[in-house]
Amino acid sequence: MLNRIAIDNYKCFVNFELKLDRLQLFMGANGTGKSTVGQLLLALRDMAVNKTNVEQHFRGSRNRWLKTSTQLAELEVTLKGQVYSYRISIEHREASVRVGSEYLATNGKEVFSNREGDLEAQPLLDIVGPKHLTYGTNTSAVSVLSGSSEKVQVFFEWLKNLRYHQIFPTVTLDQNQSERRLNPDSSNAISWLRWLLQTQPGDYIELRDRLRDCFDGFLDLANREFPEGERLAVEMEFAGKSAAVPFAELSDGQRVLILLHAILVFARRSPGLLILDEPENFVGLREIEPWISLLEEAAEEGPAQIVVLSHHPEYLNRLMDKAILFKRQSNGWPKAERLNREALPSLPLAELVARGWEDA
Repeated sequence: MLNRIAIDNYKCFVNFELKLDRLQLFMGANGTGKSTVGQLLLALRDMAVNKTNVEQHFRGSRNRWLKTSTQLAELEVTLKGQVYSYRISIEHREASVRVGSEYLATNGKEVFSNREGDLEAQPLLDIVGPKHLTYGTNTSAVSVLSGSSEKVQVFFEWLKNLRYHQIFPTVTLDQNQSERRLNPDSSNAISWLRWLLQTQPGDYIELRDRLRDCFDGFLDLANREFPEGERLAVEMEFAGKSAAVPFAELSDGQRVLILLHAILVFARRSPGLLILDEPENFVGLREIEPWISLLEEAAEEGPAQIVVLSHHPEYLNRLMDKAILFKRQSNGWPKAERLNREALPSLPLAELVARGWEDA
């Protein structure tokens, strides 16, 4: 579980710190950094897991008001009973962007340190192979050491399982293939759902049963043959007559509803951090309430840590006890703090926000 994240000189953040619980609601005005937290985590994940270049993620990402050349990020994560501390600095030098330093420790004991490509792995732990080597500065050293150290591998797997979803149903493509991971923008939603149906029969049955309860006319989700070829389709029935409708022909709201329930079904057995950015978009009010109940159930009973970003009244009222308020300080830098319920009037949180009273 991610316990703490600290960020400096990344987009809107300067000396920013945030502590998290198992289920969390991020709330606050636009432009206060709620989505930026997830964007940074995705950048760190891609560098560590996919070995992507630091330039791809951090060029142009420094705070516009700050003139310093160094960006910092720190993570504290509890995994298998041990506290992992990870720190990385990004250096901007004229035309180049590089990893300046990188550090990982468990329970205060250093696992490895990487200073400008000079990588040192501590022999007192479980590193197999050379304990000192020269490594490039264009990506994370986690990917290099993950196969040589059990402790680095545990941290690597946590990063690999990190999921951030901001669902845009209008960009969903039917590529007639299956993919194990849902893209952050859901552009491969059909391919991911096809993978879920083909390889996770238990999840498929649970998803089907849930959709029958909340999706008018829903019977089944399956691959069906059409004149243009095989397509993922929803079989629906009205007035005793059924028909298969290709997923791509469903309304935006119907596609989002299916994806939201599929994501939660998958989260019930998938460890790691799941971030859902404004999941209420395109979904009707009647459909939100039961989904929030399933969200709370997944966070309580499943292995995933879940963070929801939302402005919606229903989320604010239901998850008030889990709310963290993002706001700009007088100097312009965002900060995040838990709501002080004792200092707030006894009104639903959505009403407090509408009146501008949530910042007690």
